[in-house]
Amino acid sequence: RQMQALPLQGRNWMDLTLLAPSSRTGNAASEVPQDRQGFFQINVDGQQVTQLICCSQQQARFSRDAIGEFELITNRFDATQGRSQGMVVNAITKSGTNDFAGTLSGYFRDDALSTADFIQNRVVPYSDQQIVGTFGGPIRLDKIHFFTNYEYEREPQTVTFTSPYPSFNIDLSGARRQHTGVGKVDYEFTPRTRLAVRYAKYDQLIPNQQTGGATVHPSGAQDITRRSDQVWATHTNMISNRAVNQVKGGFSVFNWALLPQVRWAGGGPFGGPSILGGGTARIDFSSYSIGTANNSPQDISEYISTIRDDLTFSFERGGRHDVKLGGEYFRWQGHWKEWCNRCNGVLRINA
Repeated sequence: RQMQALPLQGRNWMDLTLLAPSSRTGNAASEVPQDRQGFFQINVDGQQVTQLICCSQQQARFSRDAIGEFELITNRFDATQGRSQGMVVNAITKSGTNDFAGTLSGYFRDDALSTADFIQNRVVPYSDQQIVGTFGGPIRLDKIHFFTNYEYEREPQTVTFTSPYPSFNIDLSGARRQHTGVGKVDYEFTPRTRLAVRYAKYDQLIPNQQTGGATVHPSGAQDITRRSDQVWATHTNMISNRAVNQVKGGFSVFNWALLPQVRWAGGGPFGGPSILGGGTARIDFSSYSIGTANNSPQDISEYISTIRDDLTFSFERGGRHDVKLGGEYFRWQGHWKEWCNRCNGVLRINA
């Protein structure tokens, strides 16, 4: 109820972690939690979904309407968490019930409600639209339930240029587009045994990156794509009123690509080969640059496979004691990595 009631600009549920005591995300350079590998971990339904690709920034997103509850742990988390120097975020997705129920909502921002920018002395073009829906219910009463969620966001963006060269100071327009979705089925075999299977999808396109301002030509614009697919299953068995065993397993895939928008026809520069969609040579003056960024293009992916078993039981002997036992197999695989670093050529004109 708190997650549904609290207003959020942008509707990113991870922003709610800033409200937690001892939250260390206040100085993060980009999306919370901190955009540094090893300093945080995100677990959704017990699955680690934190992507570990260097320099890609940001994590695979889930719609706020798909998350039922979450907790932020900033210190002293136990051995079942692990693999984080800083914080751990545990989240649980929603499930269906015996009643059919759903939601439909929208969110928007528009520059018609903005004042003029102090530096550019004009209203900077901006808008953002989001639409999200959920639906869930029974497949078989008291036995099988489903839950679905889909969210679409469209954020038209205009990148402005303020260089000393008026003919280069055009506006580049494009729309950031993001799709997130969750599908989940819960099957209760007996009152003591149940199985939950979840699939999650994330797809984002961000145009006109690494450009704008007074030192970069519009030809330096790039597209960023981020994609993730996750499959996860949890089998829960209540052995007794004092013991519960859970077996969990699945995989997640994350892909990051950084591709130049300006490309040579028929191949790379000077007739050479073109990898990952090409790009142009870079021309660096003392205070101005023209052409594809030095670190582009890029296409990187990772696969994470996990299977684990958790047994929890309690007993009375000189007081109540809770004991956890378990094991986990975790495999990280960098499937491919293509990173063109200055391979299109750089011409430096410093004087």
